Amino acid sequence: MTTSSVDAFSRPGFRDFLKSIGHSLLGLLKRRGAEILSGFVASVLVIRGIGTLPLSHDEFYTLSAVNNGPLTHLWEAPLVPYYSALWLWTGGGSLVTDEWLRLLSAGAVVGTVILVAATARLVSGARGAMASGLLLAITPALQVFGHMARPYALGTLFFAVSTYFVVKAATLEQSRFWWAYGVALLAGTIVMPQGSAILVAHLVYLRVVRAPRKMLVFWLKGVLVLAPLMLLGFLLLILGTYRGMHEWLYHPGLLDLPRGTLWLASADAPSIAAAGAVGGAFLALGLLTVKSRALVFGAGAGLLVIWAVSLGPTSFWFGQSFLPFVPMLALSGGLALSTYGTKVIALVIVTLTLLSVPAFTEIRLPRENEPDMRRAAEIYLENVQPGQEVFVFGTDDAYGLWPAVRHYFPTTQTPVLTPQPSAPFWAAEAKIACNPIEEWDIGANTRVKLCEPMVVD
Repeated sequence: MTTSSVDAFSRPGFRDFLKSIGHSLLGLLKRRGAEILSGFVASVLVIRGIGTLPLSHDEFYTLSAVNNGPLTHLWEAPLVPYYSALWLWTGGGSLVTDEWLRLLSAGAVVGTVILVAATARLVSGARGAMASGLLLAITPALQVFGHMARPYALGTLFFAVSTYFVVKAATLEQSRFWWAYGVALLAGTIVMPQGSAILVAHLVYLRVVRAPRKMLVFWLKGVLVLAPLMLLGFLLLILGTYRGMHEWLYHPGLLDLPRGTLWLASADAPSIAAAGAVGGAFLALGLLTVKSRALVFGAGAGLLVIWAVSLGPTSFWFGQSFLPFVPMLALSGGLALSTYGTKVIALVIVTLTLLSVPAFTEIRLPRENEPDMRRAAEIYLENVQPGQEVFVFGTDDAYGLWPAVRHYFPTTQTPVLTPQPSAPFWAAEAKIACNPIEEWDIGANTRVKLCEPMVVD
């Protein structure tokens, strides 16, 4: 370094510049320390092991939409907006590693935690922000969906934005941001249609906190922004678009309501014991104060909407539908905790963190209901012999052994793809008839098989 460079760094103007940056950072920490700490904790937890598990069955369909273009999946019309966002995120399908595909969801989780902390600050200051942000950061549900290249975490982020504007309007009695509330609802519904049930939760919240009439007008204006999309969604529901996507879901009865109530704070995330304990704690905490009860009752109203709709031809009764309510329950628990001393807040958060540890571990273990398609691809490459590079599936199939090989080992030579192989062929799909020559277990009662020819020359 030259003498002139040293002199430049030692000049009073440069020192003043550094001091101003330092003061700005300290000011930010003082003003938003809870949000920063909560966001940091969430980042550490959700980024850890994000690529440990191979892509799931549903994530392979996400990968297919990204690789082939979102419009190739019009039969999944409600998911096309998310596929389009992920297509942009991956640079048009040029970067499709497991980690990068999931990183958008992980970022949405961190953003949601920061937003919930900021929302709590509006109601109960720094203590509420810290409690709510940390409660949500350690929630198993967010860790699970932050590791999925699916729309649930991103949709939840937008709905958390809408909750922020509702709480801000009710707390400060400011109705001028109705358009921002409406846009957030619109964005969330575009990405995750079933999450729109949260608008009913917001209405109930406003009624329970006895918000003035102009706040109800605020809510109504925001919902009107969403009205055209809700009409389109109703049309898709009538046409049966969702029915084909959700045909595996069952229709709930009255006895399913207690389970759904627990899903409001856990979204049916594993491990059931850990997620259930944390979810139950959120509900119990949320019932302690008037302000926190308003959020719990609002979430409960959203539960009833999902339950009632699921009684019809198309069911939405699964944990993912409830994920947008998890931030509301964490917010309610944090607001209730903020009325206690720092020691009580720390004790509750530490206890719930310890309860969540099994879930943090389980999230990164092989899934019981999902075969390891990454291992399947490795088995193929380790054992394939010349003349055996044959698969039954076509090149446009989204899920199976060849799509897994193509994804995890993209330089692999394209095999013979035929419906009636006349040479030994490979398969890992139950729907393919196979007389195995050799087979290897990949979990979830699934095996990679080298099969005898279907057609003898």
